Amino acid sequence: MALRLGGLTILWPCGILLPMSDQIKGVGLLSGGLDSTLAVRIILEQGIDVTALHFRTGFSYFERDLLVGRGAVEPSDAEKAAELLGVDVEIINVSADYLPVVLRPRYGYGSGMNPCVDCRIFLLRQAKAWMEERGYHFIFTGEVVGQRPKSQMRPTLNTVERESGLSGYLLRPLSA
Repeated sequence: MALRLGGLTILWPCGILLPMSDQIKGVGLLSGGLDSTLAVRIILEQGIDVTALHFRTGFSYFERDLLVGRGAVEPSDAEKAAELLGVDVEIINVSADYLPVVLRPRYGYGSGMNPCVDCRIFLLRQAKAWMEERGYHFIFTGEVVGQRPKSQMRPTLNTVERESGLSGYLLRPLSA
């Protein structure tokens, strides 16, 4: 959330300080699901300029249909959510670099053989590079502390923030 004190804007709880004259710009990871959509809405309501990122990993039904030539008639859930929210969304295909993360996760697999922790770190590193190249100030997600038994517990969320290189630049408005 943006707090204004004196001539500074403080992004809380990140603690990022910006001159008040700067337009604050945030990058939101948008899946098109309820949580990420709500996170974008909350950040927009703070008067922050938002661009959404959606990563194509090769593992969604939408992408499977694209690969076998049966899809792409309808926009993805992320594109639909971005349109509804009135924000730009950039679709980034990371599938080639993502597969090794899935096959050899440093932090192991969750229930159902999903390597959630490593995947989050990977995607947030991609978002960090995008943010830095374009001069955005922070990244936010729709993660909810405690919602998932392995990947969204507070210690794991802290590990993801640290390992992604986003300490102090990652906001989770649904967990504040």
